[in-house]
Amino acid sequence: MDKYTKIKQLFEQNRDEENAVKMSKYMRDLFKFYGLATPLRKSFYKDLLKEEKVNKVAGNGIFLSICIFLVFLLFGAFGAKWFISLFANGNNEVISMGTTYLQICCCLSLGSIGYTVYERFLQSTGKTMLSTISQISGTRLTLLQVINNKVIMLVKRSLINNDKSHIVYEW
Repeated sequence: MDKYTKIKQLFEQNRDEENAVKMSKYMRDLFKFYGLATPLRKSFYKDLLKEEKVNKVAGNGIFLSICIFLVFLLFGAFGAKWFISLFANGNNEVISMGTTYLQICCCLSLGSIGYTVYERFLQSTGKTMLSTISQISGTRLTLLQVINNKVIMLVKRSLINNDKSHIVYEW
């Protein structure tokens, strides 16, 4: 049901025939009226207009996040090498590794930008508990990745050196 149908139904449900006749006569019977006073009439569509505004703001937030991602994507694809070469003093290894790293960070930034938008939506709707849960989940995932990388690094080192005694010590 669209917003105009909702407003029309609200007006019809709260119609005041006595005032409607007076209002119609005042306007020389040119228009039909529901007989609703201005404060009451405004209160009916205030929530509907607020909901529409919230939806518009949310849509703008999503659009802006996509635009930001596209800027990062273009910069990562075409500007990363130029940017890194400004600070590398001609060191080709630094330029190569820095360019690769910056391209990865910029071109794969959609997840980070999307998470930020998602978190802001949760905060704006007052669902701060869900925002907290998502932050805790992200932190736990990061910790698991760090622990996993540390274990893999230690196991690889021990396989290379054929020495398993320092795994427990370094852990």
